[in-house]
Amino acid sequence: MGRPWARVWPQLPPELVLRIAGFLPGNDVACGLRLVNKAAAELLSGPLHATVRLSQPVPPPAFAHRWAAPDSARDLSYRQRLQLLCLTAASGVITNLQVALAAAGCLPTRQVLDAAAAAGQLEVCEWLLLTGGCRADNGTLESAAAAGQRRACEWLLAAGHAAVTVKAAAAAARGGHLGLLRWLAEADPWGLLRQQQPLRRSQRLWVLVGAAEGCGLADLQALSREWQEFEPERGREEPAALAAVAGQQGPEAAAAAGGAAGPAPVPPADEAVLAVKVQLLAAAAGSLTPDWAAKVEWLEWLGCPRSALACEAAAARPDGAERIAWLRRRGHPADATAALAAARAGNLAALQHLLAEGVPIPAAAAAWQAAKAGALAVLAWLVETPGVGAVALDAAVFGAAAASGDVGVMAWLRERGCSWAGAGDATFARAAAGGSAVALEWLAARGCEMGRNGEALYQACARKDLATLGCLLRLGCPWGPPDGPGAVFVRASRLMARFGCGGPLLRWLLAAGCPADWRAAEAAVRRLHTDWPGKEEVLQLLREEEEEERARLASGGVRDVGAGGGGEGEGGADGL
Repeated sequence: MGRPWARVWPQLPPELVLRIAGFLPGNDVACGLRLVNKAAAELLSGPLHATVRLSQPVPPPAFAHRWAAPDSARDLSYRQRLQLLCLTAASGVITNLQVALAAAGCLPTRQVLDAAAAAGQLEVCEWLLLTGGCRADNGTLESAAAAGQRRACEWLLAAGHAAVTVKAAAAAARGGHLGLLRWLAEADPWGLLRQQQPLRRSQRLWVLVGAAEGCGLADLQALSREWQEFEPERGREEPAALAAVAGQQGPEAAAAAGGAAGPAPVPPADEAVLAVKVQLLAAAAGSLTPDWAAKVEWLEWLGCPRSALACEAAAARPDGAERIAWLRRRGHPADATAALAAARAGNLAALQHLLAEGVPIPAAAAAWQAAKAGALAVLAWLVETPGVGAVALDAAVFGAAAASGDVGVMAWLRERGCSWAGAGDATFARAAAGGSAVALEWLAARGCEMGRNGEALYQACARKDLATLGCLLRLGCPWGPPDGPGAVFVRASRLMARFGCGGPLLRWLLAAGCPADWRAAEAAVRRLHTDWPGKEEVLQLLREEEEEERARLASGGVRDVGAGGGGEGEGGADGL
């Protein structure tokens, strides 16, 4: 009989094919429908139909085809590999997450769990808690609240993984989810968010900071009225023009309200409340909502003080130059912090605007921020533009570039005489923290000092980055001192005891040949506060592993390093 659709499909008109594609999930089109024949591939070649979105379910065969091959994620930095894991966790496909974990060569961290919670993928959350070595906490609740995932919030609270906090409420407000915010306030057993707790005013204001960032003006005003905050002095009316532009967009719309009324005098407030009011304006200035400028005007009218924080927040946005210009016309100062924020965000246009306006640019600090962000265009502009100031291309700047994992930036610096000279092994350790095998190999090939204290290996341990650990060992990076408080295994044991779920990492280290000073490790863990979640877990592991080593030595055996022995990070991740 064959496949009847194979004969029919070529006869379909393009309009009908596009209509069919519109009813299918995007990844099914990109990974399936486009592959039917050449005509379909050509017709569905645009970004809408050809882009695979990892945050949405990907057909497992297609996902495995891309990520199951050895070294499929080799060229990715730790940040990029972590992003792969977070996006895959958010898709809700556990099979794909298992493949992604093996490809990334990482043990799952709380960021991966948080991403699943933020997407409402409770099955993935449960799988990570049971098998992935993750531990949920208040930060997970904040991630779910920021994404408006009430069901995930209910699950976390009911299971005892988290408790309602002001940060969780602020996260819900920052995501624009006032309904969830009110639900959290009702679920709060301590009454931190309720109006009848007058001593908690500064905490409620921090929630309003989140609303100023993530909610529209109407919702921000409603929440302020609900909590009876920012009551203008008696007889002072809200500018009618401001209310009229509340639903409009951008500084042009907000400018229509200009001159309707001056800012209200700042009412008496304690220092904590005043500090939060400054943050309110900054949150609005950096907001991604279309009516950010109207929010700034309204908060000015209510007496929130102008400060350099507003321009600093604006500088990190893609339209930072336009925002800063508008804010400065309204009397907001700008200083070096705005320049640093722009450099950190790779926002060259904002930096150029600040320079033209005569705002001082701390060239050296900005260059460090640009190098760390891998923003070569910004770094080159800082170095080559007259009037910016002298930029010392020193070991600190090179170390920041190494942390970014961007070989292009490091090569550019090296061509201009900048290197790691004088930094000891700090540069290599920073590159290890960045988790780019390409960058580490590039540095090693050029003689960058690896050090003898094991700091590079510890940086990889701190991120549960087995792939980078394996890369470092292949490059010959030494473990450092075998015993004492500075030993890699001792420091890793203490760190895992603080954050929990460290068993897989510590066992990987032992299998890879890491020297273990059992007494020093136990002493370091016991000195931790009793409330640290992984303390007893690590102490139990240390006892078991020490007993196993004694028995093995008594029988003349050696440790079975398994598939991942000898430091191969990818093999070490196979057991996930």
